[in-house]
Amino acid sequence: MSNRIKFYNSAEHSKKIDILINQKDAAKKLSEAKIAFAGYETLEEIEEYLNSKTRFINTRLSAEAMGLEDQYNTICKYINEIDLTVYLEDFSDLTPAYKEELKERYITYFTDSENKEIDKIEKILKSLNALSLSSRKALQMNFHHFEWSLNLSRWNTLKQMQGH
Repeated sequence: MSNRIKFYNSAEHSKKIDILINQKDAAKKLSEAKIAFAGYETLEEIEEYLNSKTRFINTRLSAEAMGLEDQYNTICKYINEIDLTVYLEDFSDLTPAYKEELKERYITYFTDSENKEIDKIEKILKSLNALSLSSRKALQMNFHHFEWSLNLSRWNTLKQMQGH
């Protein structure tokens, strides 16, 4: 059974890619700012580090006193908005793995039961298409009941016209 795509929302996927690519400069800036706080990942850890070094209560004053005000402000602005792990090391693009993961978010697949029904339909269609042209032409749809039937009179006429 194949994993058939029902719908791919390429517009939303492209929009998300554009947003992330437009944030790559900010991501690079965030990465550079985090270097000043190596070993500290969360904003709370960084604030605790700054305040413990200066013994100030105000973290902004601590950052300013340590000459890390720009880095601290950058981190405050972006740390909860930008995921650095989705970018290549040089921030030139998104990682291939993340691109694939992101694409999957915008794809809807047919369910297993839908796939089974599609497989049945394709098997039936293959069998029908293997019939002779006159046999296929003799098939008709009853639109009232949405059922297929074989018009034997037409089938016989078509066979006779072909000389069978």
